[in-house]
Amino acid sequence: MLSRVPSADSGGSRAQALLHSSHLYSEVKNHAANYGVTVDGVNMDVGKMMAQKDKAVVGLTKGIEGLFKKNKVQFENHPVPNL
Repeated sequence: MLSRVPSADSGGSRAQALLHSSHLYSEVKNHAANYGVTVDGVNMDVGKMMAQKDKAVVGLTKGIEGLFKKNKVQFENHPVPNL
């Protein structure tokens, strides 16, 4: 079976990883006090966010490749163009 699928890092995975980091930041900065958690000096380290995003994308990509290999699915990796 031949399947043509976009890369796991074609946009959705990257966006989800960055949204998750941003959501965590917002929750701590804006809502933690509502639950009795006080935090001083909440900062965003964009470099670490990007590194975590890259790690997540690699993990997802390898996972998909592993599933394809396990199920004997031949695939072509074609990056999706940015629109």
